[in-house]
Amino acid sequence: MGLAVAGAIAALWITLRAHFLAYPGWLAVQKADFIVGPIGVGLYWMHRRPGNRMGLLLIVLGLLGVPYILASSSDPTLFGIGVLAEDPLYVMAYIVILAFPTGRLEGRLEWLVIAMLAVFTVLVSW
Repeated sequence: MGLAVAGAIAALWITLRAHFLAYPGWLAVQKADFIVGPIGVGLYWMHRRPGNRMGLLLIVLGLLGVPYILASSSDPTLFGIGVLAEDPLYVMAYIVILAFPTGRLEGRLEWLVIAMLAVFTVLVSW
C-alpha cells in the first residue's frame, strides 16, 4: 500500500502543477484515485478471498495507473509516455470487468473481446 500512497502523492504533485490543464485539482484527485482505489480494494480482496485472482488483477490495474500520471507533465517526452500509458490501463480495466468475480477470463468470448480491444488500441495509437 506504500507504493500506492507514493503514486497518489506523485499524481497529486505532478497534476496540480500542470498549469495547462483547465481543472488540475479534479484531475489530480482522479489520477490519485486510479492508483489508490484499485490497489486498496485489491489488497482487501486478497485478504478476504486468498485463492481468488481478482485482488491481483485490481492491484495490477492500480499499478498501471502510475505511469499515467505523466500525462500531466509539461515535458513533451514524459507527456507522451503518460498518454501511451492510457492504453494498457484501458485494456486492464476491461480485463478486470470481464474477469469479475472469479479473477479469470473463463470463456473464449472474453478472450476474443480483450484481444480485439488490444489490437484496436494498438492500431489507434499508431
